[in-house]
Amino acid sequence: MTPDAPPQAVLDPIPARNFSRFAQVVRPGRFCATGFADLASVQGTLSCALEQRYLDQAVANAAVSAIITTPALAPGLLTDIDAAGRDDLAVLCADDAQRAFYLIHNALISDHGLCAPLRPGIHPDTQIDPTAIVDPHVQIGSQVSIAAGAMIGRGTILDAGVHIGPGALVGVDGHFSKRFGGELLRIRHAGGVRIGARSQVLAGAIVQRALHSDFTQIGTDCVIAPGAQIGHGVSIGDGSTLTGGVIVAGYTRIGRDVWIGPGAVIRNLTEIGDNARIDIGAVVATPVPARGHMAGFFALPRARALRMMAKWMAK
Repeated sequence: MTPDAPPQAVLDPIPARNFSRFAQVVRPGRFCATGFADLASVQGTLSCALEQRYLDQAVANAAVSAIITTPALAPGLLTDIDAAGRDDLAVLCADDAQRAFYLIHNALISDHGLCAPLRPGIHPDTQIDPTAIVDPHVQIGSQVSIAAGAMIGRGTILDAGVHIGPGALVGVDGHFSKRFGGELLRIRHAGGVRIGARSQVLAGAIVQRALHSDFTQIGTDCVIAPGAQIGHGVSIGDGSTLTGGVIVAGYTRIGRDVWIGPGAVIRNLTEIGDNARIDIGAVVATPVPARGHMAGFFALPRARALRMMAKWMAK
């Protein structure tokens, strides 16, 4: 086993009919993973689509092999599939398609062992403190160090030279629940975390694993400082630094060489461009362009925020 080998799928495709207790199978087929229509990259993915734009994304994504939708949308979807020549696509439908999707997602984890695709193994020169906890389903490269009290969860890939500081938690579940009527459904995490070469996750930082069978990704030569929290499905580009106490919510995309100051909070699904800078304590709820410099609560372009602050202080 070579720790740095490319990841492999963990499940063989499963017939859609095996999940007929959750949804009606309108068109037969198979799937072995779940994911968002536009982001899915694992072959054999089931996606949920409740609007036409998501149906279009799912049909266009070659990684998607099954779509679950509502009875009202299913006939049009079948027409779109035929027009696109996607003979491989299965179709399921349910009155509450989102609930059925997440019930299938949970069943893939609990009944079939769905998890992030990797080649399990730990390089022999890895340094692991005796008090650290490392799940067996991980892929760890050469010259990695894992400090006292750290935890490396299922589905984690640590590339060469990564350092995990004391008490850091990598590959843990994040908060994700959905309320359907009076029912609060806890949605389990199937994905993992991949941390690029020479990156550091320092004391007490938390990096959540992805919700679906993909990865929360931290690039090469990054620093995740003490107490920072990285949500599920986040992507961080090479050379970026997230300083102490930063909170980044799920599926945010952070570019290369970004600096985020202490205590900043980044809203979920936010896009932050390359070489951007986020000042101390900022709350970012809108996209940040490449080389943008943001400050304030809520964060604004820095020059505008300083003008507003100057006006306030002059009163």
